[in-house]
Amino acid sequence: MGILAANLWVKLILRLLIEKSFGPLLKLIIKMIKDLRDLIVIWVIFLLMFAAIFNLLFVEVTVLFQSDYFVTFYKMFEYSLGSFNVSSDDYC
Repeated sequence: MGILAANLWVKLILRLLIEKSFGPLLKLIIKMIKDLRDLIVIWVIFLLMFAAIFNLLFVEVTVLFQSDYFVTFYKMFEYSLGSFNVSSDDYC
């Protein structure tokens, strides 16, 4: 049933790409999604890089960043989204 629904959506999108009124709009949306994908790849690379740097620099400061790389990556992900609520209760 799910394959049939996916096939129906693909046919609908392909049919709308041909029309003059919806075609350019859908092409623009597809181009924006590709640009967003590229931006997310670059963002993840920077997150990995800064998580490694913070993990190496702040090894002895266990309140802010823990020695686990994945915890540091998760905290850098939160900070990049704007969550700067840093308290020692989160890390204990």
